[in-house]
Amino acid sequence: CYSGIARCSLKIGDIRKGVELALKLPNKQVKRDCGVILESIRQYMEAGNLYEKGESWDKAANVYIRCKNWTKVGELLS
Repeated sequence: CYSGIARCSLKIGDIRKGVELALKLPNKQVKRDCGVILESIRQYMEAGNLYEKGESWDKAANVYIRCKNWTKVGELLS
């Protein structure tokens, strides 16, 4: 239920609540799904963070490049 609440919160614009719920859940797929939603609404830093927690390294690097966060990109390359 909480994974659905996290996704819906992000879709209606309650980013803080959606990200908090997604980070509390142990499921990596939920984090990736929420990262996709955040990326679609151009919240790149939060999307990158959730992609990292969901262990989707390529997508995390991609969104960090979009928001020009070279420090995080460097961390992911190692």
